[in-house]
Amino acid sequence: IHTRKSITNIALTYRYTSPEAFTRAFRNFWGVSPSTFRKEYRFSELCPKLEPNLENGGYPMSVRRKVDITELYDELKKLRSTYVLCADICNLEPINDTYGYAAGDLIIAEAARRIDSALRHDMLMFRIGPDEFVVVTGYRSVTDAEALANQITALNGNCVMYNGKEIPLSMRIGISKISNDGLSYQETFNRIHDTIEKVKQANTFVGILEE
Repeated sequence: IHTRKSITNIALTYRYTSPEAFTRAFRNFWGVSPSTFRKEYRFSELCPKLEPNLENGGYPMSVRRKVDITELYDELKKLRSTYVLCADICNLEPINDTYGYAAGDLIIAEAARRIDSALRHDMLMFRIGPDEFVVVTGYRSVTDAEALANQITALNGNCVMYNGKEIPLSMRIGISKISNDGLSYQETFNRIHDTIEKVKQANTFVGILEE
C-alpha cells in the first residue's frame, strides 16, 4: 500500500512462484486483487505489536494482553473531545477452536474490511488485539458516531465462507469520547478495553460509554 513497488516485485520478494500465485492467494484471503486493495483500502495492519514487559524481560501473561498503541495514542491526542469506536469480534475463540486459525484469520480480515468500507477517507482504524479494533472518527457528535457503528453492525450475522462452510461474523462496538483534558497512555489503553467490556456485559451490539 505504502510503496510504489510493482505487484510482481512484491510477489517475488515474499517468495511466491509467480505474480499469479500471489494474486490467487491474496484474492482468496481479501476477496479482491492486490492492485484493487492498494487503490481502495487504507487498512493494512493485521498484526498489532505486542508491548514488551521490560521489568520481567518478556510479555505480560494476562487476559488483557498489552499491545503497542503508540500511533493510536498520537492520533487521539490530536482529536480531543471527539468519539472513537471500540470494536471486537464476537466468538473469535470458538471459531478458531472449531474451524482452525486459518478460518479465524479470514474472520479478522472480513471484520477489518467491513469497518474500513464504512469509513470516510480521513478516518483511521487500528487493530489493538486479537479481535479488537479502534476507529478514530473525528466526530464531535455522539449521534454521528452511533450511526457509523450501526452501519457496521448492520452486517452482523452475514457469513464468511471457509472450506465450503458458512461462518457467521458479528461485531460489538462501544462508543467512547476522547477526554478533552487528555489521558495518559495507560489510561487510554484501559478506557478502550473498558468500553468493549461494558458493551459485552450489556449484551448489545452498540453501546455508549458515558464520561
